[in-house]
Amino acid sequence: MNRLKSRIGLTLTFSFSIFIINLITTFIVGVLIYFLFSIGVIKNKNIQHTMVLPILTLIACIIIGIVVSTCSSRVVLKNIREFIEATDKLSRGDFSARLNIKHPPEFNVLSKNFNKMAEELGGIEVLRTDFINNFSHEFKTPIISIKGFAEILKDDNLPKEERDEYLDIIIDESKRLTALATNVLNLSKIETQSILKDKQRFNIGEQIRQSILILDSKFQSKNILLDINIDDYYINGNKEMLNQVWLNLFDNAIKFNERSGIVS
Repeated sequence: MNRLKSRIGLTLTFSFSIFIINLITTFIVGVLIYFLFSIGVIKNKNIQHTMVLPILTLIACIIIGIVVSTCSSRVVLKNIREFIEATDKLSRGDFSARLNIKHPPEFNVLSKNFNKMAEELGGIEVLRTDFINNFSHEFKTPIISIKGFAEILKDDNLPKEERDEYLDIIIDESKRLTALATNVLNLSKIETQSILKDKQRFNIGEQIRQSILILDSKFQSKNILLDINIDDYYINGNKEMLNQVWLNLFDNAIKFNERSGIVS
């Protein structure tokens, strides 16, 4: 219905514009001919048996019509030029480009839709940049750690206890790299909406308690007190992705909490 109204409105706008152009042209031609009659340039006896008047009228209509159409089209072309310039900026990665065309109403709608698109593209670009920066940092850290401990393990005089400790760290960092790669794959699946279809019924209260146990050593390292009361509750959802939610939330609660703080 809205699309039909938009098409009808656009048709009426252009039809009215053409009507106004014709009306102005006819009026100017009429005034011109009346003026020529009044000053004696054209006389009745001169045009009774000739085509002077029709030819003059035709020439005047063509010239004045072109002038009026050109002046009228400048307004429409100005809006189109603004749109072309804005889309050109957008194609070059300048997502600050905005349109502010008020008339006709269809161009106003076009302006709003373009501004909304540019705003969302700008937001996506910010998210993409942040993701690349964060992922690069997170991916680089375990690689450096593995490289450093691997070099230490080349020392033949290293005690067995230290060797085992460093090997455990390398194993943990390898698992971290695997988890990062898995998260990237999951992100791709989320974008295609495929992973969100994998739903099952499970106890979300038990899942949250298990997440806390996984991070128990981190809670203890900062002496953070847990004030929790988690009931059993069953839901239908994606168990794997929700588990990532709880782990991220608790990990941030530890990271940004003060020592000997409280998580409620």
